[in-house]
Amino acid sequence: MTRWKFENTLWLFFYITVSLVYTRGLFLGIMDVDSAQYASISREMYETGNYLKVYHQERDYLDKPPFLFWTSALGFRIFGVNEFGFRFFSFLFSILGVYSTYRLGRLLYNVWVGKVSALILATCQAWFLFNHDVRTDTILTGAATFAAWQLLYYLKSKKPWPFIGGFTGISVAMMSKGPIGLVIPAIAVGTYLISLGKWKKIFHWRWLAGLAWTLLLLLPMLYGLYTQYDAQPEKEVELITSSGPQTYKGLSGIKFFFWTQSFGRITGESDWKDESSTFYFVHNFLWSFAPWSILAILALYSRVKNNLASDNRYKEWVSPVTFVVAFFAFSASRFKLPHYLFIAFPYAALFTAYFVVMRLPKLKGWVKTLAVVQQYVFALVSALVAVLLMAVVFPEKEYTSVIIWLTGVVAIIISLLKLPYTRAILAAGAFTGVMFNGVLNFRFYPELMEYQPGFYLAEKIHQSHISPSDVCISFVRSIHALEFYSQHIFCKNPDIDPDKSKFWICSGDQLKIIEAKNISYKILYERPAFHITLLNAAFLNPATRESQLEKVYLIEINDE
Repeated sequence: MTRWKFENTLWLFFYITVSLVYTRGLFLGIMDVDSAQYASISREMYETGNYLKVYHQERDYLDKPPFLFWTSALGFRIFGVNEFGFRFFSFLFSILGVYSTYRLGRLLYNVWVGKVSALILATCQAWFLFNHDVRTDTILTGAATFAAWQLLYYLKSKKPWPFIGGFTGISVAMMSKGPIGLVIPAIAVGTYLISLGKWKKIFHWRWLAGLAWTLLLLLPMLYGLYTQYDAQPEKEVELITSSGPQTYKGLSGIKFFFWTQSFGRITGESDWKDESSTFYFVHNFLWSFAPWSILAILALYSRVKNNLASDNRYKEWVSPVTFVVAFFAFSASRFKLPHYLFIAFPYAALFTAYFVVMRLPKLKGWVKTLAVVQQYVFALVSALVAVLLMAVVFPEKEYTSVIIWLTGVVAIIISLLKLPYTRAILAAGAFTGVMFNGVLNFRFYPELMEYQPGFYLAEKIHQSHISPSDVCISFVRSIHALEFYSQHIFCKNPDIDPDKSKFWICSGDQLKIIEAKNISYKILYERPAFHITLLNAAFLNPATRESQLEKVYLIEINDE
């Protein structure tokens, strides 16, 4: 009874702390480039009321489907135009993803594996990250995981509602990021049927009925794409690519959605490409699935090995196959970003949970030792990096993050010393994720946002009683956050022209140019700027940080 009370108290403490860390993330400043751009597009959609056609800075925008913008616009309507309103519905979908992973674990294994898989997913680095740095992948992952759970539940129960729910989830996932929202659940369902020897059911007519339902739900988006692009073949559309802006004529929005922007990155039809290697997602998985990534690699090997063994108990192919196929498919893409793989993380959580709950207690030797040692290493490295962030990178001015760090370290030590073997690994890993991201959310990110000038420039413009329509921008840095917080689309000009505007946002180099032209001006405000999503060692080092910064100015042109 004493152990039960202690352990439940510890887990209650965990649920409280992880909730606080996630809640803090909902109110952080919005980061340039992608997240701030999506927030700016959503605000523009909310203010114009045009929900079927997507525009950015009053120009056609085709890069992403509209569902994130719809939900964020709804968030603005309910909560106002702010960070919380932008993130709220994405956060709900991330919770849906965790819950769906739990239900998948129950369905494929048992309740305990379901609970552990949800715990692993909710405390991996990726999940903390894309709940404050919101991308379309947040909704995509939640909806696609929900779809997989519903369709597998339908195959077991034969009830109609999960069938409808599954294809509804697919439609939401597709409206978030395209056909990948269909492909991942389809891999899971297909693998499930083949593993049971029921492969013929893959060709059952009911799947066509489900796709018809999905298509019906996609109609508003497809209608918007058709009227905005396909119905106007003479229209010229500018798209941002990895090599810069490109102008296209006769672009099909529907083809772009179903093929070019997704499969085209593998076939070469998309103009997006980079120099990333085939092994890009290997090292990205190590940090983004931390503190569970080493366990996940051991678990994947164990899961496949056990599946190939003669023992038929708990053979399960859905999670390893879905994860591996997604991993190799994304690795084949000509353009890669870390969050592309996040949609496969629920499946990694499933086979990792299976390994920790059902295999690890039975193992002996180096594997069992490695499982414990790697958890110590992750906890130690995370704690040391957190200290480095608080004491060196951004020295602590208050003690909030120090308290979070100390609390997390104590909880990790208690977990490792007091709990039984399996529970100790789980609790230590969970508290490691909470401790590290608590320091990030309460200390590191707020300090980092000091070097993204958009919010502060918008605040200064408002405080100075300057109308945003009187301000023009002559600055190459991303201004999405500035436009979001100003709730205004600024005029832009490569050169400062007194005839165009009296107030300008510009760089130091541009000030030298107008000084050479004998244009008189007054500096109203200046702010250090850095591209905070592209961190480097020189910026993180306070001694060399100044060399990485660029000044941004709000100036007023003096009357002649």
